Amino acid sequence: MYLESLQQLDVSSTHIQTAGAIALAQALAMNATLKSFECGYNQFEDEGVRALVASVTKNRRLQLNFLGLSSTGIGQKSGVAIIELLRENKS
Repeated sequence: MYLESLQQLDVSSTHIQTAGAIALAQALAMNATLKSFECGYNQFEDEGVRALVASVTKNRRLQLNFLGLSSTGIGQKSGVAIIELLRENKS
């Protein structure tokens, strides 16, 4: 699912659950062009959110400026992962 020119993706409110979030995270790990990713109002739960954050953290080619995670089931563990991502990202 590598799309060379994809810059914006909005999958908000599409009933994606944890397994779907993990699949999106795998695709995000291979993308270098995405700038804006809105995925709020889905049921990712802690595991799915952590997978997405891990992909963003590990993919140094990715120049993501916006990651929308509203109402995705952010728990304590994924909250900590988001804080670490923000600490690492100086832009």
